[in-house]
Amino acid sequence: MTGKETESGAVDRALALLAALLADNGERPLAAVAADLALPLSTAHRLVAALVRHGLLIRVGQGRYAASAGLTQLGAAARSHALLARVARPALRRLAGATGMVVHLGVMRGDMVTYLVKEPIDFPLFTREGMELEAYCSGIGKLLLAHLPDEALDQYLANGPFVALTRATIIVPEAIRAHLAQVRAHDFATDAEEVVEGLGCIAVPIRDAGGAVIAALSASASPPRPVSAPVLRRLRRCAGEIERALAGVRTSPARSP
Repeated sequence: MTGKETESGAVDRALALLAALLADNGERPLAAVAADLALPLSTAHRLVAALVRHGLLIRVGQGRYAASAGLTQLGAAARSHALLARVARPALRRLAGATGMVVHLGVMRGDMVTYLVKEPIDFPLFTREGMELEAYCSGIGKLLLAHLPDEALDQYLANGPFVALTRATIIVPEAIRAHLAQVRAHDFATDAEEVVEGLGCIAVPIRDAGGAVIAALSASASPPRPVSAPVLRRLRRCAGEIERALAGVRTSPARSP
């Protein structure tokens, strides 16, 4: 058996055990759950120790385990992002049609931007839905970084070095900080060929009902277009439409069965 096969098998066993423990919700001891999976108890203990160490499980009794608060929050974030993508897609599709540009919706996951929506989805650009991109050089990423709490931004900038993807990429931490201050002040961001030469974008924030920035949308073009007031207004109108749609979804009463 190769090393890759061994590693893959360990991951498969860990995920199967995690799924079984989540379904059991701490009702039975680990030994019983492991027996259902034909998993040696020693292996089960080793895998559970790793899952607890990574904050996915907590011990809820002698030999019993259940989902941690961190795992619950992770699932809630995934559901929230899925809802955001579903609600935003129609507005983003209209924006792409009106501007003739490629439109993206993105959020921060860890230190990276994740694209939730791309419209048109089949446009021949290197981006795709679910793709991760560096935050410091992308329009969406700059907006999301600019609205981080000071302590979180300090931590992000301390985790360099930052790689120059093109000649235009800003890579010096203090220069990035100064640029992000401008982004926050103007409430929009640009990528001036900082990720790919010949490609530029403009991005605006999407806020929740409390005013916190939860995502951003961008419009990209190749060759890059100068920032224009009409395009910026279109992006902001689209962001407002998405914000209102999200507020409607989250405040609408649950349907009766």
